[in-house]
Amino acid sequence: MNTGYLLTAALGAVWTGVAIVVSEGRRSDCPTPQFYFTGSLFGVIILAVLTGVDGLRIIFAADSRIAVCCFFVGSLFNGAGQAISMMNLSRGGRALAYAIPQQAFLFPYLWSIAFWGQHVSAPSVAGIAMIVASVFYLSATRSGDSSASLSARRVAIALLAMLLIGTSQILIITPTRFAAAQTLPQLSSACVILGANTLFFLVWSLIRPRGFGAFRLYLPFGAAWGICAA
Repeated sequence: MNTGYLLTAALGAVWTGVAIVVSEGRRSDCPTPQFYFTGSLFGVIILAVLTGVDGLRIIFAADSRIAVCCFFVGSLFNGAGQAISMMNLSRGGRALAYAIPQQAFLFPYLWSIAFWGQHVSAPSVAGIAMIVASVFYLSATRSGDSSASLSARRVAIALLAMLLIGTSQILIITPTRFAAAQTLPQLSSACVILGANTLFFLVWSLIRPRGFGAFRLYLPFGAAWGICAA
């Protein structure tokens, strides 16, 4: 139990670091796709070194194909959802535009109950309700513009982002249900996820007019994000 608390605290510290880096990157006008491409590339390089040749070889084994597909497609869905969410945020009315995609964690929770026999308890339901309420409360009180300014079309866009991100989370945890021979070591799994992220944001960077110019804007922030991601 003590180990669980320590790991939870460590995860909270890492996510705090991610939030700070992303916030500072946006404040410094970092181009979003280049920021995440750089970060994902740094992260996947770090993880590839840590997992070693044997860990990378497992990714290409025949038994790992289904798990790799789940991780890869899940990562692409997440990238698409995050991209849609970011574009929605850039158009004002940030309270709901931010809060709605943050509820994506409900998808794997409900999926686990419906299909994997997850036990429902009063504390878990209360915890879910507190998280949902706190995200909406904080987004409404800290946002500079009114949530009421979000049009029906942009609510639908936020819901689409939530759907994509939630589906990605289901796909990424699905391999935990596989037999031992069909799953991947954690570092190898993370390599696939960040590798798909790298590919997604590389394509997005190449089709944007700014390309990879002004790398000083995004390189340090992207590298810091990549370390946190790894």
